[in-house]
Amino acid sequence: MKFQLRLVAWGLFCIGSFPVASSVWFGQEKKEPTSAVPSSKEVKAKEPIVLATRSNDTSISSLISQYAADQKTLSARFRIPLDPIGQEYRRSMLSSWEAKLAAIPFEKLDRDNQIDWLMLDGKIRHDREGMERKEERNGAARPLIPYSDKLMQFCASKEHGTPLTAEEAATLLDAIATQANELTKALQKPAKDSDKKLQGEPMPATVAIDGSVLLDQFSR
Repeated sequence: MKFQLRLVAWGLFCIGSFPVASSVWFGQEKKEPTSAVPSSKEVKAKEPIVLATRSNDTSISSLISQYAADQKTLSARFRIPLDPIGQEYRRSMLSSWEAKLAAIPFEKLDRDNQIDWLMLDGKIRHDREGMERKEERNGAARPLIPYSDKLMQFCASKEHGTPLTAEEAATLLDAIATQANELTKALQKPAKDSDKKLQGEPMPATVAIDGSVLLDQFSR
């Protein structure tokens, strides 16, 4: 397990090398962050997202273009991994497209449109399955990043327009850097035989790789 965790150590070093935010910068005591990740309702009220599923154009070739546009819109708008708001939007968008496609009488379409319908239906199913697999793999890798909640809060402050105060940002960065440094030091220590016995079954290498991918996504 310790060997596999080294796959994400580079990411921990990157986070740990951030300048530790100090209360000296502000001449005040640091305060615990009070801003939480906003709800999807708050995001919708502040910045409505217009998706093509609301269009009345039901020609299949046009629907294919509209679906691709919706995917591009959500990918550009929700960039943070593990973001529950982005996940909710994507699930809602896929459900809307499934309902819209199901409402089209397949038997009344000509052969070309039937082929297009089947292609779009397959694409939607594939994207939903891919989204669910990604959420499952990210969930399994998340424990490798014990400060992921703090990273989420810091990134969401920019992503969703809920800025942190200087003191709150300093406290979050301090906590992230401290936890990253502690974990990095633990990974560098040679494992004792007693530790190996307590570790149990080794972690799959794919989980460690997914953890490093998560860290890389947070850095973008």
